[in-house]
Amino acid sequence: MDISYIVTPFFAWLLTGILKFFFNSITEKRLAFDLIGYGGFPSNHSSIVASSAAIIFF
Repeated sequence: MDISYIVTPFFAWLLTGILKFFFNSITEKRLAFDLIGYGGFPSNHSSIVASSAAIIFF
């Protein structure tokens, strides 16, 4: 098994978490650490599923 099947979803999750923190901090006008794990855009779960499907497809 190639390591990219594990690394790609991890980096997608990490990037999504960073983007979610950035967007929520701008929207709330404060450091929004408490809003990272909850729904909304971008979705952490959707990014993991989409990146897994993409790496399997390619």
